[in-house]
Order: sequence, then structure tokens, then C-alpha cells
Amino acid sequence: MDEDKYNEYPLESSLTGDDDYENYENDYPLVRSEYEFESEDDDEAPLDIISNDLSENTRKVRSLSRRETIEKIAKEQEEGILRQPSSRIELDPRIAASRLGKLGDSYTKKTPGKRRPTNGSDDLNSTKQNKLDSHSKYKQRKTMFAAFYIVLTLMAVGVCLTVFAIVFQNIMDNPPVIGGVPTPSPTPEFSTTNRPNMQQQTALITGSSSINNVRTLTLMDTSNARSEEFTLSESARLSNRFDMPITFAELRVGHIVDISFDAQNNEISVLNFSVHSREISSRTNVEIDMDRRLITVGAETFNWNSQTLILHRGEPFPITSIRPEDSVTTAVIGDTAWLIQVDAGHGFLELVNTERVINGTIMIGTNLMLTIDEVVEKETPLVISEGTHRVIIEGDNIESFIDNITVEQGQITTINLADIDFRMALFNIVTVPIDADIFINGELHDRNDGVPQLEFGEHHIRVEREGFIPQEQTIEIIRLVDTITFTLDEIVIESFIIINTVPSYAQIFIDNVFAGTSPLTQSVASGNIRITARMEGYDDRSIEFTVAPGEEATRFIILDPLNLLPPTPPPITDLPDVDPFPEDTQPPELPTLPDEYEEILLQQETPNDSNLPDIEDEDDPFGGG
Repeated sequence: MDEDKYNEYPLESSLTGDDDYENYENDYPLVRSEYEFESEDDDEAPLDIISNDLSENTRKVRSLSRRETIEKIAKEQEEGILRQPSSRIELDPRIAASRLGKLGDSYTKKTPGKRRPTNGSDDLNSTKQNKLDSHSKYKQRKTMFAAFYIVLTLMAVGVCLTVFAIVFQNIMDNPPVIGGVPTPSPTPEFSTTNRPNMQQQTALITGSSSINNVRTLTLMDTSNARSEEFTLSESARLSNRFDMPITFAELRVGHIVDISFDAQNNEISVLNFSVHSREISSRTNVEIDMDRRLITVGAETFNWNSQTLILHRGEPFPITSIRPEDSVTTAVIGDTAWLIQVDAGHGFLELVNTERVINGTIMIGTNLMLTIDEVVEKETPLVISEGTHRVIIEGDNIESFIDNITVEQGQITTINLADIDFRMALFNIVTVPIDADIFINGELHDRNDGVPQLEFGEHHIRVEREGFIPQEQTIEIIRLVDTITFTLDEIVIESFIIINTVPSYAQIFIDNVFAGTSPLTQSVASGNIRITARMEGYDDRSIEFTVAPGEEATRFIILDPLNLLPPTPPPITDLPDVDPFPEDTQPPELPTLPDEYEEILLQQETPNDSNLPDIEDEDDPFGGG
């Protein structure tokens, strides 16, 4: 037999747990094992149970089954019969390990060609301690896993119970629907054998009263829309659609009920909420088609008629007033709506003085948020469901406005934005010159008050100072801090000069700048001015004078012709006396002034005091040549 198959195996693992046993199965499948046992008497020869010896003992052992062989070895060991046995057992090692663990004596594994003696009680104690430690760890792990599975199981049970409760409550509130009609609970059967006048009817409660213990209901038959009054007998049984008892006080206008009554006296003996009706509770965005008499609730559409009961807080309500913002409960039978009840109607919210808020927004509740500009564009008040709403208004120039408002059905609630606390902006106004007066919205601003603080929005600013042209501007404040500058221009009063020359068409220069030809009319700045007239063949002539603001000054300039005589020659000596002007030679004639300028020239040379400007100095206002 191949010795490689005889690998050492720790038999004590068979006592430590299932994990080690499984490892043994994987690592040591069906291996032959040889074990050696110590005997109290070392002189006795070992007994080989399975060997090639054909002794009688061997034949007996071979005739035994494997289980019996192991049990026999254990029994002989206990009785002290087996002395230093050496067993070479060819069987499933799992059975061998399990049985040999019961022997209680120390043992060692035998490998062919190698024999190890056992070391007695020390090895046994060590082996037992290892077994105890391993078993303790295994119990700890097992306890932890058990606790984990218990907690997980409890959580699963809790989740299942919660889901079951939710599903059950949903089924109770909304019975299962098959083909659009709720699955009815068993309709109570009324015995009419001894009561031939008993009848059944599905009806809509349109009124109720209780006077002197007489309970009366006004019911409208849904089959023919006919209304009648019924009384409830003292023993009348009232129940909901799940056959649970209810009181008369729980009946309200709009309930659809199934009744059993005595047709002779209209006395109801049994009443329960109809299993043929269906209630669609508290839905918004309900659409009413007045032309076709249809009501759309979600994805479903139903007919309504003149007998359909339309209520708001138990009072009749016009169907034309139902808006998508309203919360509506509808009770229907088949495709007909018999009850349209407005649970929460609508009112209106109006904002005034919106123009004072910059970049404003309004939030109503948690679902509606609009800008102030969007509210203004609607040109109508906002439609809000009735009740109490939390309103938040914010803007760049206001403190946050937070308040609770109550909206009533059909009523207008107004919020005046002018009552909100506005933020003040620092608006610095710079002027040139610096001492100019500042008027804000018509009121003089005192510079000692510092930088003006203005509300956001439009303001009229005017800046003025004596001798300067005033400026004004309408500004819009959109920031918390802003600056504007006004630069004033000095007032300039135009003055005019009229220049005439003799002869005409002379070139006129004003402060050495060519201005035109005479006669010339020119606007000039007030103050000193220098006029120069030039003309070919004449001497240039300049005059200086002062022009007062707004004055119109007239000046005449007479130009002198150039000297046509030749220059005086140097004295000539040693020449004969010669007549410079012979008899046939005449001197050149000087140009004469036109007659119309002679009088003007005379007046200019001898000016009239009445025509002179009123001045204190003695300067000649007409200048000098």
C-alpha cells in the first residue's frame, strides 16, 4: 500500500465540533488509519486485529462489522483485556475518530516505519485543555450568530406587521374595486316573509333632524331622483359599509345609504352606508364642464345633474364657484356623481403698493412662490385656498415680511406693502462747485446732516448755485450704497460787437484770430477785446475796448492808405540846384473820404457823451489808433 496515503490526522478534532469534522472530510477522505494504544503491561505482545495472520482471533475480528469491531476494542480496553494493541483499521476515518475518542487513554497516530510512544497524562491534559478552549470559542461564535438571527427575525416581523397594518387600513378606507365598482360587503338580507311592505332603496341623505327623540331623514332615491322623508324606528340598526355599528349623529348630509323601510309608514329598520357608492376624498384640480355637465377628478370623469348635491360646509354651494384650487370630495354611483362637497374653498389675496418693492418675491405656504412682478402682471388678486397660510415677502429694499394670514371663502385679503419696513440706502450726492445747494424731492438738504439716506425707488434731485446753470435729475435707487455727481456750468451772457471799416471789406481779427471781413457782427465773451483791421494798400489799425455782459458794441475803424511818396534820399552834395517839382510835374492827390463817412468820422473824433457807456474810468471807450 502507498505510504503517501497515510498522512497524520489529529483525531482529537472529532471532539471539537462540526467545523473541524467537515475540514477532516475535505482533507482526509476515506483514509486508512493506524493507531497504537499503550497497555498497562508492556510485556504482552500487541494484538493485531486486522493483519495477514490467520490466527483465530483475526478471523473473529474480520467476521465483525466495522462498528462492532470498534465497540469491541473499546469494551476490551475498559475491562483491561486489550494490552498494547496495535490496530490497523481499514474503515471510514470519521467512524474511527468518533469511536477512538471514547477510549480515554492517550494515543498516537502511527505512520508506517515510524512509532511514537505516548507521553501519558501531560499530553492528555493538554489535549483536553485544547478541546475545552476550542469548544468555548465555538459556543461564543454560535451565541453571536444566534443573537444576530434573533434580532434580524424581530426586525423582519416588525416590518411585516407595519406593512400589514398599512395595507389593512388602506383596504378599510378604500374597499377594493373590481371593474370600477367597489367590492361590496355582504348586503344584509331582510326578511320580508312576515312583512310584505318592506322595501329596499339606495338613497342620498339630503337632510336630517332629531326632535323629541324622533329621528328623521330626508332621502333622495338615486334611481328616480325623488325625495321623501323617513323616520328611524327605535330598534333601527345603523352600520357603515363594513357592518360596524354607527350612531345617528354620524350620519351627515351627502352620505349615500342603503335602507330597508316599511313602505306603509316610511319607517327605516335597517340603514348602512351603501356598498354601491364610492367616495373620492379631498382632491384638488377638479374640473367642471358646465356645457356637458361633467366633473373630472384626476383621471376619472363623471356626470352630474340638477339633483346632484353640491355643498360647502353643509350649505348649498354654486358649482360655478368651484376652482382648481378647491379641495373637493365626490361621492359617485357608477358614472354619476351624487355629491360634490367642497371641503376647502378659495379666497383671494391682493397686494397693493407693489411698485415700492424692488426685486420682490412672495411665498404662500410651501407650494406657491411668485415674484411681485408676476403678481402685478396678473392684474387680478391671487386665488388662494381658504384657511390660514404663512406668507413670506422679501425684496432688495425691504426687511423680510413674515406673517400668517387667514383666507375666507370668496373674500379678498389685502396686504399693503407700504406698511412693510423699508431699508434706507446711503445716496451720496457730489456737486461741482462743492458749495452748491441740493434739493431732494423739493426739500433743501442740509449738508451738516451727512450723506442722505433715501428709500429705494425714484427721487428728484436738483442742484443749483448763483452764477451757474442749475441741474436736476430723477434717479432710481436700486442699491444700498450709491453715488451721483452733478457738475454745474457757469452762466455766460453773450455780448456782440459790430465792426465797420473805411474802406469796407477789411479783414477783421479778434484777439489775433481772423473773424471775417467788415462790416462784421460777432458774438464775443464779455471783457477786454482787441480788434485789428487789415487791408491791402492800407496801414493795419488795432483798437482795444471792454465789452460788458450782454452789451452790443459798435466800432468804426478808418484805415490810412500807405505813404506813396518815395523815401527821402540822402543829401547829395556837389550837385547843381535842380527844381524837384518842375512846372510840368504835380504831386499825387490823396484819396478823399466818401461823403457818408465824414460825419461819422467827425462824431468819432468828437464823441457825444450821451452815447458813451456809463464807466468810471477815463479810458477812451473807442480805443486809440
